[in-house]
Amino acid sequence: MNCRNKASCRSRVAVAFTTHRPENIPLLVEEMGRHEAVFLEEATSPDLANMLSGKMSIETYLLPRDEEYPEFSSRFCRMLRKLHQDGTAIFQVEPFIDVLIAIHEFFADGGRPSDLSPGTDMGRVYAAEHRATGALLDFYRASLSARFDRIVSAVKRFARTDAQRFRLRDDMRADALARRITAYRSSCVEAGTMHQWLLRGLKRKVGGSIRVRAVHPLKEPLAAAGARRRNLGPGDVLTLIFIFRPKASGPLLDLLAAQSLVYVKLLEKSERVGGPEKFPHLQDELGAGIIADRLSYDDCRQLYTAIRRSGPAEARQIARRYLAAQGAAADRLAEWGEMRLNGKDG
Repeated sequence: MNCRNKASCRSRVAVAFTTHRPENIPLLVEEMGRHEAVFLEEATSPDLANMLSGKMSIETYLLPRDEEYPEFSSRFCRMLRKLHQDGTAIFQVEPFIDVLIAIHEFFADGGRPSDLSPGTDMGRVYAAEHRATGALLDFYRASLSARFDRIVSAVKRFARTDAQRFRLRDDMRADALARRITAYRSSCVEAGTMHQWLLRGLKRKVGGSIRVRAVHPLKEPLAAAGARRRNLGPGDVLTLIFIFRPKASGPLLDLLAAQSLVYVKLLEKSERVGGPEKFPHLQDELGAGIIADRLSYDDCRQLYTAIRRSGPAEARQIARRYLAAQGAAADRLAEWGEMRLNGKDG
């Protein structure tokens, strides 16, 4: 390869931030197709090569994996096959999950937590998972309470603990990727939107020899929707603050935690495919965000009390009525309507 200068000869890595939604797959695979190698955010599977080559059916490949998003997983595998046929090298690199699986197997064989050395990968991963699981259980217990402030405090505790787990997971993945991406002139690293710490880790480890940059496949749809920021809910923002500022405190964190309780009640939880909308999940997230971002702490207290036992459709209707009663809510309702959350609402 002829290079005019040294910088232009450097290998490049695109960290593609995305979510596991069927609507995102074409944009994500379009980015992946620009690179020699793709590093998936998945645990290592000995069956990957057979699935990519067609020797194993996608259904058989996915059967033991208990995928949280089955439609996404099935469609994504079909797209990965096409990339493989076109000559793209595809790898699974997610050491935290590999270690977590090994821990489950260790316990199944009779091992005990006390047998895990704190300084090992298994010890560190177990400790991070144990703390996060404990904080999540505390949140579930708190959510049974009628005390809103107690629930908000539990949200913050979980987000802070979850942030520690994200940092460890991204540090481990950055280490593993740094040893492999040097073999290729151009690589794409799949990453969930919350794994911003991974980008920093890769830049620290290989930035001197490899150009590392963030890529957001949903950038154009977000811009077309008039979004002022990426599709991060208030709970995601709260966790990201703790990832980069572990000791952060202050009223903003209370507000984000309170907003997150309302936000998650407004979202459709199941995978959505078909219908007139091209990006139904994205529109759903942005619409819920428009409402949550404008709620005060006291708004959240009152609205959460009203919707805590409601499904998403009913919660949206209650939120509309609540906002309409606030007097200055017309602009909020207009913005929500423009998002067309599910095509059938109002």
